[in-house]
Amino acid sequence: MVSSIDATRLRQVLTNQQAASRTVVVAVTGTLPDTVWGRGQTTLIDDWMSAGGTLVWAGAQPGYLSVRRGPLLAKGSASVFAQNVTTVSKQGLLPRAVMRVPGGWTNTELPRSGLWYKVLSLTYRQQAYPLSIAGINKAHGLVLGQVDPWKTTNIAFVPKGRGGILVFAGADTADQLGADTAKLLQGKVLDASGVPSSVVTQTPRAKLIVAVTNKTTRVGLIALSDNAQSNWLHQKDWPWRSP
Repeated sequence: MVSSIDATRLRQVLTNQQAASRTVVVAVTGTLPDTVWGRGQTTLIDDWMSAGGTLVWAGAQPGYLSVRRGPLLAKGSASVFAQNVTTVSKQGLLPRAVMRVPGGWTNTELPRSGLWYKVLSLTYRQQAYPLSIAGINKAHGLVLGQVDPWKTTNIAFVPKGRGGILVFAGADTADQLGADTAKLLQGKVLDASGVPSSVVTQTPRAKLIVAVTNKTTRVGLIALSDNAQSNWLHQKDWPWRSP
């Protein structure tokens, strides 16, 4: 079921941790209402994601701005926030290593497609602020977007407990964002959180070395083709127990 909710209803959704693993919240305005996020109130969303919730985000840096009811911009201004908009944290909802440079709104397009971006035929191209690939890997997340020579990307999934946040690091381009989100959710790509390993082969056999920790409980394999008509060839999970 898909529904549009207001700030009051959003708080009700986020406090229902029993349903978190079955719930996806899409927030693409770049802000969060002060009913769930603000100075002195920054744990509700984290707790909900830890319980299994997935937050899909676009716009300004995740968690940077909190808003009360009213206009976003000051009267007569195209760039100055109104008094009901509060800056909460430059780090926001992302680990510091991921959001290492709280950049301005540049809205550029990156030059090269990452692996997931290519094989899934994703289309979102905006980047208003950089997401560090090294930071994403450190958080056991997924680099899903395009990449640049400075080792940043514009789409990433950062896990938090049993859930996490899917970030589109720029403006809400509705058609691209909607189509890409559907592919990532329906294909269960976000279940593949962890340190990824990959190998490219044109032969029936290939050796893949996977890094695991003593907390690893399963290892998943996804075989992909660069043929856009048959991206998903095979997916299998194995239980894993550290020796």
